[in-house]
Amino acid sequence: MARPGCSRCHPIAGRRRQSASPGVPHRVCERPLGGAVRRRHRIPAARRRVGNPVGANGLPQREPVVDRGPRRLGGGSGPRRGVGGVRIVVVGGGVAGLCAAWRARAQGAEVVLLEASSRLGGQILTEHVADCLLEHGAEGFVAHSPALHEVCGRLGLATEVISQTVSRALVAEDGVLREVPPGEAGRRLGIQARPADWGRGLQSLRRGMGSLVAALAAAIGQDRIRLTTPVEAVEPADGRPSGGWLVHSGAGTSFEADGVIVALPATAAGTVFQAVDPAAAHTLQRLGTVSTLSVTLVVDKDHVRHPLDATGIVVEDTAAPAGLRACSFASSKWAGRAPSNRCVLRAFYRPPAGGVGDPEPWVERTQHYLERIIGLKGDALYTRVVSWPTAIPRYASDHEAVLAAALAPLQRLGRVALAGASVARSGLDGAVRSGYAAAEAILQAGSRAPAQ
Repeated sequence: MARPGCSRCHPIAGRRRQSASPGVPHRVCERPLGGAVRRRHRIPAARRRVGNPVGANGLPQREPVVDRGPRRLGGGSGPRRGVGGVRIVVVGGGVAGLCAAWRARAQGAEVVLLEASSRLGGQILTEHVADCLLEHGAEGFVAHSPALHEVCGRLGLATEVISQTVSRALVAEDGVLREVPPGEAGRRLGIQARPADWGRGLQSLRRGMGSLVAALAAAIGQDRIRLTTPVEAVEPADGRPSGGWLVHSGAGTSFEADGVIVALPATAAGTVFQAVDPAAAHTLQRLGTVSTLSVTLVVDKDHVRHPLDATGIVVEDTAAPAGLRACSFASSKWAGRAPSNRCVLRAFYRPPAGGVGDPEPWVERTQHYLERIIGLKGDALYTRVVSWPTAIPRYASDHEAVLAAALAPLQRLGRVALAGASVARSGLDGAVRSGYAAAEAILQAGSRAPAQ
């Protein structure tokens, strides 16, 4: 349900509009209830119309070449006996929620996925503009990620996996660029990866990370996905433990389920459970998060003095704009991201708590700093500012213990699990694993009565 806060932004043209209310499995019961864009005219193809970026970031919805369903990571395969007919509602259409729904469906459960926004993918947002492939969210995953490699293989995306074309990284200090050792850039930025993975580089998908979202959605089935369906509350059905759950949406519909997987940031998950257990909800809501913002520029290559022969820059420069943490040379880092006469640059900020405000100053301060540090001249051909409010958890030393304490009273009421960045670290790898684990927890709990 994570949604980028793109002010004054319309989705790119040419995307298929889908119904906000596709059908759901017949045994999932429904009951009625009583980034900002600055465009330059120099790229005609970038003209935008009001559209709907569902269908996984505008990529064609197609059945995956291979869809045998996910196996349990580390072993196991095939549907487990006794789970057929179990009704599961997944709240949140990011990668964790999609993987949870896919896993549960492959095990024979009846699944419906509810997403608040008009698109799937959470913090994956891929855009195609004038022969450029732009990532406004997660651009890849750690190269040593068995979870992502397994998912890609089972969805027919194994041949789509690509590696970085360059590995060297730079740091900007006092207006001077210098190279840093492998892994040092990730350590300085606090990248969501295991320290052992720093320096191994990233991998991505040839057609963008949105193709992963598209394949997962196709494997789940569009008739099992509800977009523009925010969840307002979850409560025990019939007001008693072990009687299942009612999931109430802001669209005026409730869904009855045997188990619920909430794949939302902890603060949003707390809101969902407010009516069930205010104390548990408060515990979830007080877990710290930070926001992030990216500024993407498409520029003429001959307007940049620097050769851009690196993955990008870690910014530790006192003269840099407030909050600027890094700049990625996306078209150098990944093959096929832009034509040979253009380049794609992406700046990352930690915005102030007060919000993003007008996107234009973010573009201007980014261009001004890059003029100083890499010799960028002239106006960008295309820009987009995308903010991700409260997107990144702050992992305190007792993070897992706090989560467990909040979840325990909820699990005494019935089958419920959490998934996503608040549960598992390590970026997309953790998202996949947490989605799988949440589905397994719900399915395995089916043969046990909840504790009283």
